Amino acid sequence: MSHSHVYKLAKARRLKLKIKIDHRRISISCGDLSLRPQAFPSNDPKSVAQLLEQFTPRGVYRHKVALLLNELKTLNVNTHPQAFCIVLRCMFEVSAKAYCIEHGLNFCKENGYERPLVDILQQVLEHLEKNRSYYTHTKLLHGSYTELRRKDGILSIPSMNQVVHNLYFSVAVADICIYFNNIFPLLEAMN
Repeated sequence: MSHSHVYKLAKARRLKLKIKIDHRRISISCGDLSLRPQAFPSNDPKSVAQLLEQFTPRGVYRHKVALLLNELKTLNVNTHPQAFCIVLRCMFEVSAKAYCIEHGLNFCKENGYERPLVDILQQVLEHLEKNRSYYTHTKLLHGSYTELRRKDGILSIPSMNQVVHNLYFSVAVADICIYFNNIFPLLEAMN
């Protein structure tokens, strides 16, 4: 939970904040107040909303990601699953391209056309692996990438493309939350 959330929560509950400043970090506590967020099952839309609420894109080329994030936060997964998938797919593409620009990676073919999103994400994943030394995070990113490139995955790139281009393809709400929790680590790592 961010410091601003702690401050707002403490203010709402009229608690005194204890602030401790070390040379490397700031810690804030509120007495008996539990600062850890409530956990929701991964198949619950509240888990999606919680991840989106805590997500903050950072970087020079992330203004459109922030705009799409605001739109995604307003969409209810239960009532607008198709729109949710379309905006999510846009976030992945814009995030991947921003990451490539920021890190000097090329997302175009030699003829000038853009490479498929799955190929761009693979390049981003390889770059992230080179710069991340801890194994658990690498496993999470691999899981996200594997889910995104599956041919039959609910929130895979091929499925999200079908939501846009196929007149008869749609997604079920029940699975979106679980698959979102699976692919979110890669989106977070790119931003």
